[in-house]
Parts: sequence; C-alpha cells; structure tokens
Amino acid sequence: MKHLILSSFSLLLAAPLAAQGSLADDFEGGVNGANWTFGVFPADVIEPTGGNPNSWLHNSQIDMFTVILHNDTATGPWVGDYRATGVSRIHFDAQTLGSTFGSGGRNISVLLRDTKGTVAVDDDDYAYSIGLPTPIEGAGWFHYNFEVPSQSTAAVPPGWKGGWVGDGDDFRPGIDWNDVITSVDVVEIWWQDPALFSIFQTWDAGVDNMTIEWNSPVTVALTPGTAGTPNTLSIDNASANSMVLFAGSTQSGVTPFQCNGISSALSMASPRGLGSAQADGRGDASVSFVIPPSFSGSTLYFQGLDTDECRLSDLLTVTIL
Repeated sequence: MKHLILSSFSLLLAAPLAAQGSLADDFEGGVNGANWTFGVFPADVIEPTGGNPNSWLHNSQIDMFTVILHNDTATGPWVGDYRATGVSRIHFDAQTLGSTFGSGGRNISVLLRDTKGTVAVDDDDYAYSIGLPTPIEGAGWFHYNFEVPSQSTAAVPPGWKGGWVGDGDDFRPGIDWNDVITSVDVVEIWWQDPALFSIFQTWDAGVDNMTIEWNSPVTVALTPGTAGTPNTLSIDNASANSMVLFAGSTQSGVTPFQCNGISSALSMASPRGLGSAQADGRGDASVSFVIPPSFSGSTLYFQGLDTDECRLSDLLTVTIL
C-alpha cells in the first residue's frame, strides 16, 4: 500500500494494483460473452480447435471492403464509462486465413464508438488507434495490443484519432476524446485504418482471446488543511511503484510531466512554493511546505499520478482553513 500523509491534514492515495482486473472471451465451450460478431452472413462459427489455443471465432465468408469485428452487448466492462472503470488495455489474437486480393498495406485498428443510443450512424462519434499490420494470410495467429489511456483528459491522446461520419480523421466540432471515452457503446476491430476505404473482397478471418484490462483510477482524498503551519508530505513507496502528487494554487499552465500521453492539470513546479513529492521506486520521498497564511479561506488543488500504470486521479479541490 502506498500512503501519502500530511501532518496537519490527512491524505490517502490508494494503491492501484489492488483493483486490477481483466476479462477475456476465449470462446471455450462455445461461450461468446460479449457477443463478438463479424456482422455478415453466413453466421460466425465458434470452432472447437485451431485457436490460440483451442476454441476461436471464425467466419470464412466476410464479403466486405475490410474485416470489422464488433461486440453486441450492452453490459460489462466492454461498454460504458471507460474512465470510471479505469480501462487500460485491449488486446487479442487475430488471423487471416484468406482474402481475394490480399491484406497488404493495411493495419489492425481498434475503434471505440459512442452511438448516442441510436441505430443511426450520423450521430456517432468515435476514437480509434491504428496498430500493427493485419495478419498475413495463412501465417497463423498474431497478437495485437492497444493501450487505452482512459484517464487522459487530452482532447486527443497520442496514438489515437477521432472521427465521425463527416470526417474520418478528426472529431466533429465540439466533441473530443473525453466525450467518447466516457460513453463507449461498441468496440470494433478493423483490418485497416477506419478513415480509409478499400475494394470489396471476400475474407476468411478469425479472432481469439478478446481481452480488456482495467485498473481502478487513482484516488486522492483529504480534509481541509490549515494555513500558516508546517506540513510534511511523504510517500511510502514500499511497493516500488512510482507515484507523483501534484499540488498547486491554480489549474493553469501545462505540466512538464508526461506519462504515455497523460499529464496533470497542475504544474509539477507548483506555484507559490507549495511543492510536490515523487517516489521513484528507490524508497520513500517527502517534501515539507508551509501554506501561507494568505491562503486561508482560499482553494488549493491536488492530483495524483501513478507513473507505472499511467493513471491520473480526479482533480481534488480543497478549501484551506
């Protein structure tokens, strides 16, 4: 457990690794938990052998410009508010057994879609990440891994793009990453960049081990502090995971600290001498500071960042006594 303690007011930064979780659809026993489908006729088949290992989801007659797999369930960690759940990664195995004109020049992509609860596509917004090249025909199983920076509050995190029916390369005006990541209705796996279009052909493809991972977001909780008295902030780093606490009197400015596209809304070099503390895996760290008497009755801001898992806490607002 990692603890951050202030002598004149208490603070706890919860250990994130205690709340890790994952869910995998491996199709064993014919079970398809998230109702994954290639969405074409004839229907998909769960093959009992030949997967990675054993069972896998297969369709040999995908008559489309590209292969598009999607889930068809309205519950569970695959849909909903990814930020609240702390979703951190999506990974899976895929193979291409055949295609009329080949799969060269394409890349596997993960697309997260916000449907607004309608069947129409005109109001859909989505975010997507382009990964490694699509599986080579007949070469067997390939593993694909996508980091999902659900705790990022950037308009568009590095490695991700946005789109809608009017523009496959950019979010529509007034929409950004934060809108989609907090309202995911469908997860799609594309055998190409979703912003591109290709000639129709017949595909023979399959997937296995559809997996989503999550960590409960870092939380920061504290009681009102007292101005004019010494305060010591310390981090017990016994678990050897790196933690940073940001403290500041304003929310303005861009922090120089980046972690896989995630950054605090506060500056690491905190204004007016309030200071920050960092544990780097080599032991405890602490910083002492005095909240100036002039801050009595004013507001301070705190934010925690797990630098190993790249997870950022909500911004906490505190009134100083």
